[in-house]
Amino acid sequence: MTVITMHLTLPMHINLKHLCIKEHKCDLCDFQTNGKSVLKTHANSEHLGTKNHKCNHCDNAAYNKNDVIIHLNSAHLNIKRFKCNYCDYQGSKKFLLTKHIKSVHLLMKD
Repeated sequence: MTVITMHLTLPMHINLKHLCIKEHKCDLCDFQTNGKSVLKTHANSEHLGTKNHKCNHCDNAAYNKNDVIIHLNSAHLNIKRFKCNYCDYQGSKKFLLTKHIKSVHLLMKD
């Protein structure tokens, strides 16, 4: 890395990582981020409803690739990553495990 490159990137690094200055702002809501690509993904998913990532096994589509992977693991591969410490329940998403624990073991209904 040259001195000039370092001179240009160090202030950007400090702003983004240490001062938490988010230079990319959504024009339609209060969302802010450090990454231009993150802002584009946000706009597509939150404001345009574009689901570009599709499952190869069914008609499911999602806003981001990670959601398709989660869908694939739970719906087609039956992978349940989140296991209950109190019984044999297993869920594909953390919020489902939390909901299970609250409703079954803590007797809290939504």
